[in-house]
Amino acid sequence: MSNFKSNQPTFYQNHDDIVIKTAGSRVNRYQDVQPSELEDLQSYLQELQSEERKQKYLGLCNQGATCYMNSLLQALYMTPEFRQFIYSWDYNPDLHGNQEYSIPYQLQRLFAHLQMSRRRAVETRGLTKSFGWGANMSFVQHDAQELCRVLFDAIEQSYAIVGDQCTYIKDLYQGEIESYVKCEECGYESINQDKYLDLTLPIRNEDQFGQNAQSKTKARNSTSLEMALEIFLKPERLDGDNQYNCSQCQKKVNAIKGLKIKSTPKILTLQLNRFTMDYNTFQLVKVHDRVTFPFVLNMNDYLNGYDGIKNKRVDEMRSEDQSAKPQQTETFEYVKKQSVAFDVQMEDLSQSNQKDEASQSNIVSSGMTLATSNEDATMIDISIQSDNDKPRTGSAEQKTRHQKLIDEDILQADFIKGQSQISENFESPIKQNSSENSPLSLKEEQDIDFAQKQALDSKRRDIENKQKIQENLKEGDQVYELFAVLIHQGNQGSGHYYAYIRSFEKNENGISDWMVFNDQEVRKISEEDVERAYGQKYGDPTAYLLMYRRYEPQNEIIQISNELIKECYHNELQSQIQSLIKEQREVYEQMIQLTLKIYLDNQQENAELNYVEVNIKKTETLGELAKQALQLHGIDIQSIDLQNNFRFRAFDEKKKAKLTVYNQYDDTLLKLRFNYTTVLMIELKQSEQEFEVYDPDWIFIRVIKHDSNVDYEQMNPEIIQQHSQVIKVNKKLENIYDLDKKISQLYGIPEQKLVILMRVQFAKSGTVKSEVYNLHWRKSKTIEEGPRIDDSSFLFIEEGDTKDKNENFKWHQEFNKQFESLTININDPSSDPKGLEYKQQIQVRKSETLCEFKNKVGLLLNLNPEEIIVKRANNLAELKNLNWKMGDFNLIDGDKLKIEQGKPHIEGNFEINVSLIRLSNDNFTDDKLFETTFLFKLQINPNIDSTTLKKLIVEQYNDKNENKLDIRQVKVRVAKLDDFGDVLKDADSLENFDIFDGKQIYIQEIIPDRTFDFVNAKDPSNCYHVLFREWDPETWQYGPLYEVRIDKQAYLNKLAIFLADKVFPHISAESIQGCKVNYLSMFKRSELVLKRWNVLKSQATKIAQSAVKISKDSDYIIIKDSRKFVREDLTEEEMQKWSTPSYVTYLSKRTVKPKPAPKPIGAKSGGGIAKSTADAKIEIKKKVMASRANRPLEQAIKINVGGPKIDSESKQQSNDQKESKSNEEVEQDPENCCLMGSGVFMQV
Repeated sequence: MSNFKSNQPTFYQNHDDIVIKTAGSRVNRYQDVQPSELEDLQSYLQELQSEERKQKYLGLCNQGATCYMNSLLQALYMTPEFRQFIYSWDYNPDLHGNQEYSIPYQLQRLFAHLQMSRRRAVETRGLTKSFGWGANMSFVQHDAQELCRVLFDAIEQSYAIVGDQCTYIKDLYQGEIESYVKCEECGYESINQDKYLDLTLPIRNEDQFGQNAQSKTKARNSTSLEMALEIFLKPERLDGDNQYNCSQCQKKVNAIKGLKIKSTPKILTLQLNRFTMDYNTFQLVKVHDRVTFPFVLNMNDYLNGYDGIKNKRVDEMRSEDQSAKPQQTETFEYVKKQSVAFDVQMEDLSQSNQKDEASQSNIVSSGMTLATSNEDATMIDISIQSDNDKPRTGSAEQKTRHQKLIDEDILQADFIKGQSQISENFESPIKQNSSENSPLSLKEEQDIDFAQKQALDSKRRDIENKQKIQENLKEGDQVYELFAVLIHQGNQGSGHYYAYIRSFEKNENGISDWMVFNDQEVRKISEEDVERAYGQKYGDPTAYLLMYRRYEPQNEIIQISNELIKECYHNELQSQIQSLIKEQREVYEQMIQLTLKIYLDNQQENAELNYVEVNIKKTETLGELAKQALQLHGIDIQSIDLQNNFRFRAFDEKKKAKLTVYNQYDDTLLKLRFNYTTVLMIELKQSEQEFEVYDPDWIFIRVIKHDSNVDYEQMNPEIIQQHSQVIKVNKKLENIYDLDKKISQLYGIPEQKLVILMRVQFAKSGTVKSEVYNLHWRKSKTIEEGPRIDDSSFLFIEEGDTKDKNENFKWHQEFNKQFESLTININDPSSDPKGLEYKQQIQVRKSETLCEFKNKVGLLLNLNPEEIIVKRANNLAELKNLNWKMGDFNLIDGDKLKIEQGKPHIEGNFEINVSLIRLSNDNFTDDKLFETTFLFKLQINPNIDSTTLKKLIVEQYNDKNENKLDIRQVKVRVAKLDDFGDVLKDADSLENFDIFDGKQIYIQEIIPDRTFDFVNAKDPSNCYHVLFREWDPETWQYGPLYEVRIDKQAYLNKLAIFLADKVFPHISAESIQGCKVNYLSMFKRSELVLKRWNVLKSQATKIAQSAVKISKDSDYIIIKDSRKFVREDLTEEEMQKWSTPSYVTYLSKRTVKPKPAPKPIGAKSGGGIAKSTADAKIEIKKKVMASRANRPLEQAIKINVGGPKIDSESKQQSNDQKESKSNEEVEQDPENCCLMGSGVFMQV
């Protein structure tokens, strides 16, 4: 997935190991290694044996689609404070369990390897295994922001297990934000304090410019990070239908809703919300627009609220928008939801506008997911800016290369001498841009070495950034330096992640280098490269996560010593180095081994040549090879003058051609690039003789004349080789006319009747064409100027007319025979009716019909052709049309066809599989809702409708069974993977359902007392068939499954009343809560404890747009009574059956820090009461440990794909709070509230 090419050697992975790449899978797999690879290996061996590591930073291996994780891990590793904190964590096997499943342990180990390992890249499999990921999970993209939260939670939990409280992560990453709503009538202000680990900033901003979120009017987009921060903090007026329900005024009033940043953390993480919903198409899109970000960020302005921000860009944009010309079309990429590689759930924000005080915790969500339009930033000459136009935070967008008011003399002196302190430059007067102090001219810059010019530019930027820091510090201490940029390159459906990270260690010029961390590749880049992450057009790399570090002079240089790393990792890595040295030495010894075949020229025409095989090292010289070869050939070395009477020639064994001369006896075989394909010949002569002059322009061409008496067996290479001859031509001195003469004399064909053909094969299409080589107009061209031929070329000769059509040439017909014939493997149904063995082979032509093929099979297997059924072996699809040619079935050579005995099906009809399906009554099974019983196969015409299909199925069923089916009480469904499938409505055409042989069709008998209708009487078929089931949180038992037909336009609050009245009469409509189970595979009911339950009656929205998203047949909704508490004292047997690792994590948190029972408000309660006694802790801890011992790998950690989000369930949770709070303010425990991404998530 990498977009960069590395100059480092290539490697292969072996679990935790990274070793120099081998050549291939042959026996002598190292013999084709290039000299550069061997030099790299030698260098690597020297590095392994040295005391210090050559590479300061290492890359991470990509397991398939883990580039998003690699970029985040590198950013965390390059945060010195966080790395130091991780090294300080102590692993306790008794409390933290198996180290393979301990996330903090594996993260600590990974960091130790990144700092001390001598491998070229470090594996992350240990860490992902601790997540509980199987191999397939490494090929699924997730979200770096959510992964960060999982890591932080795991670290905090590991401290909690031993009874300690981890505050360091919060101290480092957590800030505080205030959400408020102020009544315009009475002045009452409702305030909530929330914590955040990062802020998600809007890029698209419809509402901020007076446009509704669903308006088709184009939005204005944030063009800079500063503008996005302003939009984030800009208050919103609640009026009209969106009025605020004031508890003091006791009515709905106009109000102001907004956010204030109360405090910022040491490490400030900002996410640019580049993935958003396009309400014109209701598809998720990526915003590729240019968004600049500063290298020095002044947060002092933003701590004073929106009104405290100077020179607001938002207000300027509003005034510009009123007079601006229509904007150009935005560059969005529209992606179907089905093709999204990672699940990013987006909600219609217009449905989440909260109108009372209970919605305060979600104000951040709505503020953080606003969206704006596309406005490209322009380069501004700062020498002519007014004070009001100057960037507040040193945006890199505003700079130009030679218009900075920096003293070039100071810059160059500081760079060259490397001794003056930056602080001295701060105090130096900034000179005006005069002729005496002008920037470097273009000619002068061209004369500077590129590396020096780049270093000078880095120095200039460094001084410029430090000046900005000093200027901003005058306003306050909230000044931040950019140190990490996480980048996404691609579109919504696919792409690649990598990171630009600034090292806090200084280089030889006293500057911190920017590095790119792109999986295994790590290299130095410039700030100019970082600026390319602003984005501009489709496909550009775009920054989506920015990490800033508060400027603290005392911590400017931070060194993380190897002494901080645990001794166990020192021992492990030392052992790794010794193992690596041993491995690489073995690889090196194999790489330099070479076996060469060497012939001896006996100087006799057509005589058989003898050869020997010489085993030698590539580091030996050609002279040493000569001695060994002569000795093996039994020649006295002392009698040979190697300098004058001996030489090596490259030798073509097939053409018996002597080629290149080798006489560089002092050069190594490695330098001469000898490999396993090299074949040599020894030439000897007497002192008075001369060697044959070798001309590299001579080429040896193999020619073959067509012979009608020879069966070429579809161009069998051995037969072609046997009947061909070799001719020698000079490609520069001889022309095609000369070649004509040689071939004419060779085969006795008159030149005017000589046809020379070239065979051209197209690999992709599998077709062949023939080209006449000796066309009349081409004969004057030299061999080199004509169509390309070389030592590997074959020319096909026959007698004829060069002007004739290609299909009339005999060789052309031979060429096509190769692709006309097919070898088909078949089974014998008499001895192998199931088609387990395909031992019989049959040759067919593509032009043969299926009828002819059946006749051949009948003769071969002694079967009646009229009773032969031919099916593809891979999918059992039947070949039916007897008039189709075998080539029409897209068969390839070597395909398998299953032969069955029986009556073939009629062309155009399909044989479907019909199964009976019943709702399951198994209360103990979580991932199985129905049972299927195969009934029969049915041959149908796809042109029939569903009513006819139902009639055919019922008739055949009733013919074979005593229990008859009533066609009025039957549904027909088209099967899907793990649900009931889609219901076929009466008169539906089967053509819309992709019918094919083997298609699975379900027939379901309607059970009246388990089926309910909530449909429109005027159009009852316009509905979804939805499954409902009750879960009792006190007993953890399921109720029966019910199927409800629901009108597609129904409202969720009306559905809740219907369910309470008809389906679940023991639960009041106000107490019905529901959640949707999207995936049955591996689902367990303990996940219901962690679900965000939705109060159905509170949502006056259509079911498809509601929180539960009922949008298709077979949707599965679980219902519970909100008045019941969740029982947590499960038995060990229940834990093993129903618990997931996520639930185990939930229990361990509640065990360490029990929460008081929620105060009952109204008729509802949310969740159970955790036990706080010592006995309860011990009991639950035993269950946790027992569950861990049986945890499956694939379920250990569940990462919500697509990043932290306020999804439909979390929105409905806000509605739950509205119902239970009754507009009364409820104070939240700040330690239990964590602002993540685009919304507020309450920790359990």
